[in-house]
Amino acid sequence: MADFSIEIAHRISRDDVSRQLPQLSPPLRLVAKDWLAESHRIDFVTLDPEGHVVLVLQGSDGEDAALLVRALAHRAWVKARLDDWRQLAPQLGIAPQAMVRCVLLCPSFLPETVAAAETVEGAVQLVLGCTICLGTDQRLVFEALTEPTAPRAPERPAATAAPPETSPTEADPGPDPTPFRSGLTEADLGLLPEDVREFV
Repeated sequence: MADFSIEIAHRISRDDVSRQLPQLSPPLRLVAKDWLAESHRIDFVTLDPEGHVVLVLQGSDGEDAALLVRALAHRAWVKARLDDWRQLAPQLGIAPQAMVRCVLLCPSFLPETVAAAETVEGAVQLVLGCTICLGTDQRLVFEALTEPTAPRAPERPAATAAPPETSPTEADPGPDPTPFRSGLTEADLGLLPEDVREFV
């Protein structure tokens, strides 16, 4: 009888993560590994299909809080250098208005880490990751705790308010009290009503 025992390994191979990146949603294209930032290395620098930069950081049990702080620091460091990256490597396809977000991959996350990640407007996505061993078969399993944020559309200028509608009496003052272009009245000209009718 085949052995169907299930074992969960909380230590994930970096090579397994690298191979799994194109299978994520959205799929990620690997650009660099172990990229040295200001003081720590970024595990994976990737791009999504829209040309936005996604930094993937991998941690072990109990490292999620420190990993979140590091991710925010990496994000600020990368955002300040995006223009330089576009000039140095235009072939990468970084979008002109690229966003920078982070994916944190850990076997577990503390409730405090989840709450803190939700305060940064979707800039950080939390993903549970573990390796499941089905007998001799090993599978890497990802479960997203939070969804990535879609890029914001440019804000449109506020529409100008339509002019207030006027009542028929306001819009149409009625016939001109005098038929003469000069603005003079019948009284000014000394005309009788029957004389005026000849000009109307």
